[in-house]
This record gives sequence, structure tokens and C-alpha cells, in this order.
Amino acid sequence: MSVGLLGPFELSMARRSVAITRRRERLLLAVLALEANRVVPTSRLVDLLWAQPPTTAHRMVHTHASRVRSVLARLNSKGAKVKLSSRENGYALILDPECIDVFQFQRRAAALGWGRRSRSRGPWQWPPGAHRT
Repeated sequence: MSVGLLGPFELSMARRSVAITRRRERLLLAVLALEANRVVPTSRLVDLLWAQPPTTAHRMVHTHASRVRSVLARLNSKGAKVKLSSRENGYALILDPECIDVFQFQRRAAALGWGRRSRSRGPWQWPPGAHRT
């Protein structure tokens, strides 16, 4: 299984895209994937899923989570190892971070020393004559 967050959200299994048609369920999965294996409080999820949350937003998060669990159950039946866990008034997506492209990128960048090299050069500055917008 793999989760693509660098670019359009994509969930795939054996290189085949898994359709998640509801926007808020994709967003819920994306947020939880960015916080893989850590609990995200329901109140934070409400803030991220709605600009102006409806009065039923907390219940709606639970509904979206239930639908996401159904998708994950189908993937687990095909060999994926992922779980949406309810904990401490929030949710956690339990999976190997290597399934997520953001974490793969961070690991590879760290292995290449990209962060250390750029820090050693000092703060970034606009090149002379560059156009700023």
C-alpha cells in the first residue's frame, strides 16, 4: 500500500489507485497520514475539514472515519497493514511511514544531507535583481 501526498492525494495498493470519492474522507486520510502513528484530536480534524464547521461536525468526523475504515478493511484483506484507530478523543492512522511519499522524501533528503548543507550556507536570500512577488 502507498499514500501519495506530494501532489494530488492518492491511495494505492499494488500500484492500483483506490477510489475515495468523498473529499472530506480524502482530506481526513491525508491529515492522518501526515501525522502517521500519532493521535490527531477530533477538534483539530473538525478545524481542518471545515472552514465553518456545522454543529454536527464531531459526529460527521466519526461518520467519515467509519467510511475510511471500510476502505482500509478492503485494503487489509488484500495484504495492506493499516488501521484507523480511535484513541484519546481523536484518531490515529497506524501504518509503516515508509508507505507515505512525504516520509520517503524526508528520509532520502536527510540521507543526502540536504538539510545540513542548506543550513550551513546561512539563510536563503533573493538573488540580486530577482523579481519578488
